[in-house]
Amino acid sequence: MFFRILKSIVFLTSILLLCWLAGLIGFALSVHNQATPAMTSQKEAIIVLTGGPHRVNAGLDMLADGKSGNLFISGVNTQVSERDLLALWDKQPPPEFCCIILGHAARNTSENADEVKDWMRANDLASAYLLTAKTHMPRAKLEMQRSMPDANITYVPIDDNSPRLKTCLLTLNEYNKTLLTWIKLKVL
Repeated sequence: MFFRILKSIVFLTSILLLCWLAGLIGFALSVHNQATPAMTSQKEAIIVLTGGPHRVNAGLDMLADGKSGNLFISGVNTQVSERDLLALWDKQPPPEFCCIILGHAARNTSENADEVKDWMRANDLASAYLLTAKTHMPRAKLEMQRSMPDANITYVPIDDNSPRLKTCLLTLNEYNKTLLTWIKLKVL
């Protein structure tokens, strides 16, 4: 009897592990093969979820290219100023460069979505480009769809150019977080 129960537990654990591994492989392939969408239209805002300099620079580039007149950067450390972020940009901002808003309230992706929703509602905005890392995009989409299901958001994945080992670890970490977020939002 004991061995039959143990065998069943091992079998079920093996099935769960294989499902998790298949999901991880699918997640890794999908996030690393994401294409940058066509950004032919202007949106009311560019949203950047912090976490890496490439995201902020891409947002600043889009603002400079006229993709929107507003750049909202969510989850910024309270010690960081607009001047600090502009100093990291590899371009010189034109004198009339404006409309960069820093959000300091968010500490995680769920709070990013709520901070973005509050800012967009306060400014009566309905469309945006949302920039975040490729590995972070699936979870960011889940949270943004939870927070603002009717918003017109174009998701722009940013390659963070990390070393291969770091990218593998980030992918594993984001897969687990995305899986937990999906369970929280869709199952529970």
